[in-house]
Amino acid sequence: DFEGKRTASTLRGFDKPLLNGYRMLARLGNELVASRVEASETPVSAIAARDGDGNLAVVVAHFRNNHPDNLGPDAPIAIELDTGWADGTSATLRHWRVDENHSNAYTVFRALGAPDEPSEEQIAQIKERMGLEVLEEPRLLRVEGPVRLEFTLPCNAVSLIELTAQEDGPEE
Repeated sequence: DFEGKRTASTLRGFDKPLLNGYRMLARLGNELVASRVEASETPVSAIAARDGDGNLAVVVAHFRNNHPDNLGPDAPIAIELDTGWADGTSATLRHWRVDENHSNAYTVFRALGAPDEPSEEQIAQIKERMGLEVLEEPRLLRVEGPVRLEFTLPCNAVSLIELTAQEDGPEE
């Protein structure tokens, strides 16, 4: 099912992890926003954008072509985002991840022994992991200048961080 062929889904309709990468990119808005990633000598890239409602999203990728097994070192990430929001704005932060353990139906397929003819139960297990999965529960934060986030990104992984300003405006 998951062999090559450069497709986004398999013969049985399982979404490949690549499709979740596209889903992340689709959540970016159309207005690019200044962002800066600090990563010590690791192949990390990021793109941040705002949508028409002022929501902000950033996709951060850590890709090591020489580690197709995903066993390369993690990348410590420090990213700074200019939200453009007034100091004191409350925002919800959501963090999504595609890696070996999140949003990855292929990992489940491999763990099941890469069956040629998966059972109905196996198909359900694989499909359960096809969509985007959160890395952490959504949390509230208070914006005071640029938002600085720090986290670790595994080898050959992608994170999507979404910031949504709360409609009630700045806190008193």
